[in-house]
Amino acid sequence: MIGVALIIGLLTTLAALGGAFMNLNFMLAGTVSTNPILYTAAILMIIAGKNAGFFRLDTYVIPYIEKRFNKIRI
Repeated sequence: MIGVALIIGLLTTLAALGGAFMNLNFMLAGTVSTNPILYTAAILMIIAGKNAGFFRLDTYVIPYIEKRFNKIRI
């Protein structure tokens, strides 16, 4: 699901954070392979966050979520 979210641009920052967390777990388990490179890519995607691209679903989903949660009074 994280890969699909990154491809279609849905909640990009959250998906990149989840991918980085899973990759960190693989690195801590002792698997070396390409995990450090992929972890670095995930961190760069988290930093890019809002500027991840123009054609993405975040453009439509994030304003809807913000409008929906701003109506809730605590």
